Amino acid sequence: MILGIDTRTSECYIIPIEETQKWGNTKSLSQLQHYKENWQILIDLALE
Repeated sequence: MILGIDTRTSECYIIPIEETQKWGNTKSLSQLQHYKENWQILIDLALE
C-alpha cells in the first residue's frame, strides 16, 4: 500500500502496490483520480 499526499490540497491517494507494478516509472495525477480519497480500498483490504 502506498499513501501519497498532495501537499497543495491535502488530498490522499491510496494505491495498492500491485497496481504500481503495472505502471513503469511515472504516473501523472490525472491518472491517479481513481485512487484519490478512495477509502474503500482500505476497507476492502481490512475485510480480507
